[in-house]
Amino acid sequence: MTPTDTIFAVATPPGRSAISVIRISGPQAARAPSLFAADCPTSGRFKLARLLLNSQVIDEALILFMQAPQSSTGEDVCELHCHGSIAVVSMVLERLTNAVGFRLAYSGEFTRRAFMHEKLDLLGVEGLADVIDAETPTQLQQAWSQIDGSLRGPVSQWREDLISLAAQLEAFIDFVDEDLPDNVELTLRQKTTLLIKSISDILDDKRAGELVRDGVVIALFGPVNAGKSTILNGLSGRTAAIVS
Repeated sequence: MTPTDTIFAVATPPGRSAISVIRISGPQAARAPSLFAADCPTSGRFKLARLLLNSQVIDEALILFMQAPQSSTGEDVCELHCHGSIAVVSMVLERLTNAVGFRLAYSGEFTRRAFMHEKLDLLGVEGLADVIDAETPTQLQQAWSQIDGSLRGPVSQWREDLISLAAQLEAFIDFVDEDLPDNVELTLRQKTTLLIKSISDILDDKRAGELVRDGVVIALFGPVNAGKSTILNGLSGRTAAIVS
């Protein structure tokens, strides 16, 4: 695996569907349409073209090209929006696999490249994973809040405060014999206490964010016909358990 590889993968769920998107990222992404006797559109534009293989039509697809760094990964990116036929997708992937300089992406490699090109930071990467895994509106809102920097702001401030405190402490140690103001040590202790409190306040959220993201496990137990299934149906708002 090298950052100069041109990678590709199916970006939509597997199986038969109306549309299947094949995403290609890397220095040779603009060359991908030519592998199917099609022209690459200009950056930021779609183009409708027939994809040919050995002079035979395999599909008519929308081709999108985004030039670096104005793309999701920060590299040249080409997308083939094909029909979601198993035969079409298989033939496109096989042609890309056999092309020199192209290879199938590893799991999470598109996101890794976005991180390496500073399109996302680590908090954004975690937020993106939460967006993909979200099953409820609350989980989705929390994930996008993290991507948009709800935690980035406090963490960035903590970093600045730590650097400032470390610099002041080193100066206090290095120049202990100098005539430093009497309140230097007191000020350091006060600032350190404030920083500890700021971090503690964020962390001491009763695991609210973790509970939203991961959910909770609840057990309903009791004797036969006590109403466990009825309670479950009431909580879920649907007939999750048979009661008759």
